[in-house]
Amino acid sequence: MPPRLPLKALGGALVSLALWTPALIFTSDHVASLHWVSGRSMSPALTPYTTSTRDLVLCNRWAPTASLHRGQVIVFRTPADPERVAVKRVVALEGDVVRPRPGSAMARVAGLVTVPMGQVWVEGDEGFHSIDSNAYGPIPLGLVVAQVARIVWPLARAGPLAVDEGLARRGAVVARSTVERPGVYRTPDGKWITTPGKR
Repeated sequence: MPPRLPLKALGGALVSLALWTPALIFTSDHVASLHWVSGRSMSPALTPYTTSTRDLVLCNRWAPTASLHRGQVIVFRTPADPERVAVKRVVALEGDVVRPRPGSAMARVAGLVTVPMGQVWVEGDEGFHSIDSNAYGPIPLGLVVAQVARIVWPLARAGPLAVDEGLARRGAVVARSTVERPGVYRTPDGKWITTPGKR
């Protein structure tokens, strides 16, 4: 017969679990979380070998839209089904002019797309295996839930995930906006400034 746990110890464990559960839920929802990434859409940056492999990534959920950059990999709720999340690379920011991928749904609708304020254009690195902004257009920043920070698994490829604009589709961005966020501008020497009265 297995040894019995004292009732007092079991009660203490349940109290500890009850006290830590809200903190763990808050952390997972608002600070950091782990996500499995599968499929070919983000190859070679993520799941580069086959469709049967999956990468485990650590995501920063704290202020997920703060300081977004072209080339950054994000997690967002898909516009077609907000219950599902997708992982794609930011190709263009608000105000940028984008040339959709030839043959895509967006290319049939418009030759060039100006990304509206409060939205970003996202694409998978393996474009022909990706459902992204070429299918549904720019996504609202409100759908962005996290920034992918690093690969955790497999261990052979573990490490920070580079913010690499060079991995995005060449020629996608036709013209870059000088306005990165409302009231925030980039100077010619690359510094960020905020106009008076704006945050």
